[in-house]
Amino acid sequence: MPYIIWEAPYFKNYAIPLIAIVRLVNVAFQGVHFASMISLTSQNLCTTERTSLFTLLTSGSAMGALLTGVLSSFVLDYFDWSCVFRVVGFMGIAWLINLNQS
Repeated sequence: MPYIIWEAPYFKNYAIPLIAIVRLVNVAFQGVHFASMISLTSQNLCTTERTSLFTLLTSGSAMGALLTGVLSSFVLDYFDWSCVFRVVGFMGIAWLINLNQS
């Protein structure tokens, strides 16, 4: 997101509304996330596996939000605010690459 503000001077009037729209779309997709997880796990797993997997999935997303907040606070204390976007984005890409190699 910082590139929208820094590298497009003609776009500065629309940067905040664009960020708000992107955030709204993100929230809309997050709203169906847990409902679709419940549906997929209930259709494809037996009852004993279903509870364990759903517990792991929901606790993992909460743990990810917690660790991202802690890491972002640390990065913000020692570096520029734009580094928070880069570090969290890099970690997401690294996680995606690791996930695809497994």
